[in-house]
Amino acid sequence: MSHLVFFAVVGSASAVVASLVFSIVQPSMRVWPSPPRNEPAWRVRHVLNRVTGVLVALAGVGALGLALLDRGSLQLPTGSALLVGTVLFVSGAVFGLWGYVQLGPAASQGALAPLEASGPYRFSRNPQYVGAIGVLLGFGLLCSSKLGLLAGAACSIWFLTAPFAEEPWLREQLGSRYNDYVLSVPRFLAFPRRG
Repeated sequence: MSHLVFFAVVGSASAVVASLVFSIVQPSMRVWPSPPRNEPAWRVRHVLNRVTGVLVALAGVGALGLALLDRGSLQLPTGSALLVGTVLFVSGAVFGLWGYVQLGPAASQGALAPLEASGPYRFSRNPQYVGAIGVLLGFGLLCSSKLGLLAGAACSIWFLTAPFAEEPWLREQLGSRYNDYVLSVPRFLAFPRRG
């Protein structure tokens, strides 16, 4: 059962990463972020955007469930796995949720919104992605699960790739404000640069 779930998660993660790569290579036909109604083949691309969103969620939930099914397979020292896993999981959940609340549901789903540079967006241009990676990898460690960590890593590829599809679109939509923001805040996580 665990291996079946693992291959389903990896397959879903591969499909959504492929949609991101397509969006990066063919920005005029991108699937992520969701295209506006006036762009070519809008309906098909919008449906694909929604399907990939569901696949990302299912892959993430599958990776968490897999970590439970496969718990103990990694055979890490219990105290270390528990400490590191808890820190990653809790900090990832808090940071990602903070980013979601700060940005709002519509913008989090790819709708155009004003540039957000406060709250967690002072430390990362993508706090929701950073948080999701922390949750996935932290839970795999908490469960001391080989397959859970591998599935979490496979899902994390989407979160690491998504900014490369989003950033050209954000530059188009927000212009020089976004370019200035990029210069002062890292893509993933660090303290903001001064200057």
